[in-house]
Amino acid sequence: MSRPAKLVAVAVLLAVLPSAPAAADPTVQTLEPSRPSTPALDEQFLVDLARAGIGVTDVPTAVFGAHDTCAFLAAGHDAEEAVEKGMANNASMTRADEIAYIDAVIEVYCPRYPGITGTLT
Repeated sequence: MSRPAKLVAVAVLLAVLPSAPAAADPTVQTLEPSRPSTPALDEQFLVDLARAGIGVTDVPTAVFGAHDTCAFLAAGHDAEEAVEKGMANNASMTRADEIAYIDAVIEVYCPRYPGITGTLT
C-alpha cells in the first residue's frame, strides 16, 4: 500500500471510530443507578407499600416500576413530578397512594433523592 493510500485508510478509520466517552463531556449527565434489587430490599419495599394500604399482585412489575421511578428521578425530575406522572399512568391510585408509593421507592431503592412527605417515618 502506498503512503497516500495508508493516509487515506487512517483518515477513514479515524472518521468511523467512536468519539470520546460521554464522561469526557461535562454537559452529559451521568445517571446514578438505583440500589439493585435484593430479596431484603424488595421485601422492605412490599412491606412499606402494604403498610400504606397498597396491595401488590404483580411483584416483578412493582419492583421494575420502582427502579423506573428512580431513573425518572435521576433524570432530573422531583418527587412531586413523579407523583403526578404516576397518577396519570394509573387512575386507580389516589394522590395519597401515589405519595406513599414514591416515598417507599425513594426510601428503599434510591434514598439519595428527597421524598415528598415523609409518610414512611
